[in-house]
Amino acid sequence: MFLRGTQAESRGVYAERPPRELIEALDALFQGDTQAAKTATTDTEASA
Repeated sequence: MFLRGTQAESRGVYAERPPRELIEALDALFQGDTQAAKTATTDTEASA
């Protein structure tokens, strides 16, 4: 077993919070609403 960063303050855990718009676009896509997903991803790309 290999444990990375066990002595580090973060304990080797990498976490990143994606933009809310991306999460909402994925949610719409998984629900079958491809138009809402396209609109949300276009908005997310424009703000990046």
